Amino acid sequence: MISQAMWQEVDAVMRRYWHYNDEGKAYTPDTYTPFMAQYVRIDRTYRKKRNYETLVKEFRETEKTAGKGNSDPFPMTAEAEDDAARAELRTLFRLEQELEQLCDPAGIKIPLWEPGNIPDMRKNPDLWVVCSDATASESLDPEDYIPNFVPYLLEGEGKRPVILVLAGGHRGNYTSGDPVCRYFNRIGCHAVLMGHRVGIQKLNFCLDLQRAIRMLRFHTEEWNIDPEKIGAIGLSFGGVVITDYIEQMCFSDVPSQYDPAYREDAVDQMSGTLNAFLGIYTSSDPFLPRSKDLDYSQYPPVFLVLPGADPMVDFQVGFLNDLIRHQVRAEAHLFDGGIHGFGLGDGAIVANGKDGHIPAIALWPELARLWLIRIFGEWQGKE
Repeated sequence: MISQAMWQEVDAVMRRYWHYNDEGKAYTPDTYTPFMAQYVRIDRTYRKKRNYETLVKEFRETEKTAGKGNSDPFPMTAEAEDDAARAELRTLFRLEQELEQLCDPAGIKIPLWEPGNIPDMRKNPDLWVVCSDATASESLDPEDYIPNFVPYLLEGEGKRPVILVLAGGHRGNYTSGDPVCRYFNRIGCHAVLMGHRVGIQKLNFCLDLQRAIRMLRFHTEEWNIDPEKIGAIGLSFGGVVITDYIEQMCFSDVPSQYDPAYREDAVDQMSGTLNAFLGIYTSSDPFLPRSKDLDYSQYPPVFLVLPGADPMVDFQVGFLNDLIRHQVRAEAHLFDGGIHGFGLGDGAIVANGKDGHIPAIALWPELARLWLIRIFGEWQGKE
């Protein structure tokens, strides 16, 4: 069993990692990439080798039994595993100090909520929502984290569609989300890069997504957004956030239904409707069984990209089958080969030491553009 001191250090690093991952736009590739290389070493130690989620559960189970006939439930001995991990963490910490910030990340973000008025479903003891780990409610975000989005808004007159981009790896903005935003800009769409909460209680990040949609509608005149052409694209985990939002919340819900202490404002009165959903190597939550009682009436038209060598492809095909059976308008592209996490599909993607990239998968952005034209119709700046 890992010691309490070592657990606290690992937990702190994991929380910082999600924060840095979210702040990717604030760093140059030369500084961000070596940081990530160091993180991968930690990740392999605790997620691949020990399994970080298992470590969390071990710690919580031990915490529950603390004081029950055991005066020292967390032995503080210097275990060999602790020593090795601590050395890695120290290296990572030194590298963090060397990262060169190019800008103030807060300066490029639009906060979704006012400080002190962020709805949190965990504050409501009477509300129970199915989640991937019903016993866990910890957040991986810093205590002062405020959900936000980074705007990629195009200049010029005329209303344009806007695409909310929810990147993979919880908030893998630098590696996957930023290029996707820039692609949609190139085809004449506004884009915003979501910085939603990444805690285990999924309803909180659903509230963040709903708030972002409503904020875009609230600013349609100021930002030249077509309120009937608001789509969301989810890569990997980002798609899970979108499906959870569509399936577990009504678009007309208000945050005070989940957190009575929340003070509503004018943004909360806007529609939370999505007009299009693009899921790239994603599906519904793979940790939850698909209910036969789900209401599919809220689903907008759906576009899916399924890589054939993705370990999650069974869930993705099952999700597609559910959409078709319930007569949701859907288009899907299953590529022979191709592995999870390919982003725009225009570069190498390595798994198990081998490049899993296939050239055909780089066609998906163009296929998505053609699909959006059918769903949205023409728009200004479209190629």
